[in-house]
Amino acid sequence: MALQDLVRAIPALGTYGFALPRTWAELARIVPQMCRIAGISDDARRRAVNQMGEQQAAVAVAVTLQKFDRQEVTSPGGYLRAMTERAAAGELHLARSVFGLVARSMTEALN
Repeated sequence: MALQDLVRAIPALGTYGFALPRTWAELARIVPQMCRIAGISDDARRRAVNQMGEQQAAVAVAVTLQKFDRQEVTSPGGYLRAMTERAAAGELHLARSVFGLVARSMTEALN
């Protein structure tokens, strides 16, 4: 997945005042702030990074932030932990989540 696709899928980045990341490293740098906004603990973030790697964990946190912003997730920390467990089991498909969010945003923009 391209970073541009992720940015399109996560309008919450702009909602919360983040400069849109131009590189994966910029995205990784804003993960701690995204976690604070969504109420995700440092422990949950560290576990995600340890399990998925920094880039995939950043994608997972961004997806969680978007779902939190849309009020689709009531426990962002629990949601991220569940994603981390799915990653450990080889059952996490972040690209599907991102493209699903892009499709939803495009559909809503047309309505």
